[in-house]
Amino acid sequence: MAWLRGWTTVESVDPEFQELCRQLNKNAVQATPLTTISGKLNENVPMIKKPSKVQMLKLLGKKEFLWPYFLVALSFFLGHFNGMTAMQTYAIPIFSSLKAPIDKYYCTIILGAVEFFGCIACVTLVNLLGKRVINLVSLVVCGVCFITVATYAHVVGIEYLDTLMSPNVNETGVFYWTPLVFLVISSFSSYLGIKILPWILTGEVFPNETRAVASGLSSGLGYIFGFLANKVFFSMVSNLTLPGTFWVFGATSFIGAIILHFILPETEGKTLHEITEHFAGRSKLSNKVQRKTNVVSEGFKNEAFEAEESRF
Repeated sequence: MAWLRGWTTVESVDPEFQELCRQLNKNAVQATPLTTISGKLNENVPMIKKPSKVQMLKLLGKKEFLWPYFLVALSFFLGHFNGMTAMQTYAIPIFSSLKAPIDKYYCTIILGAVEFFGCIACVTLVNLLGKRVINLVSLVVCGVCFITVATYAHVVGIEYLDTLMSPNVNETGVFYWTPLVFLVISSFSSYLGIKILPWILTGEVFPNETRAVASGLSSGLGYIFGFLANKVFFSMVSNLTLPGTFWVFGATSFIGAIILHFILPETEGKTLHEITEHFAGRSKLSNKVQRKTNVVSEGFKNEAFEAEESRF
């Protein structure tokens, strides 16, 4: 654990290690007493009993699985239907239709570079701001950007995609930069939060017993949403026009931000046990970002001390 994090020591993660052992021992065939790892790792490892298929189906029907799965599924849906999945796939015809002031292929390269920097920003800021703030900002900014581009396309009379891939129009007016600027901003914003969120939640919100199966089911559903977002894009443009489609993307982002505001807990710095207890309804997570040092010092020391006492 200390090596994976890189910024901490073995002694500092010892209480957290004891908490993990305590949680694993609940489902162990042979329970072993908690011991310190300060000097040497204990060779007595809990033997976890793998649930049968019937037991797994029962576990998948519990609130501890269903509620986190709904949250992850919603995050995948918003990450694909906020407009960025279709934007990535059909960037060249979209930029061509919107008469981008620079070459449409260069626009696509810029889009990819900005997505990369969005990921870097997400990793940098998530420990400081937390997942809730980053993702709410991500969705709101995406909504503003797509509605702005939709309004621009409606005003200038761009109704459908340019299937002929016509050359870029060399215009000098400042408003011709509007779609390019706002689509680039939306790309950065998406990868700052909502495109990354479901993959983070997949490893955090599911209980130990169902985490492996739930991760596979969640990822599979995410790819299905990605397929559907690309598949229905042309139908949406044909029936709603390009401005109408972008208005739908913007509305999806705003509605998603409102829903996540009420149902997305702040998991940054919280332990897996605390997160599991929250989704099971036995406790409630605060929406404040919890520093990992505080979690270790306040959340684990008492339980580790009690475990040591119980040995005597």
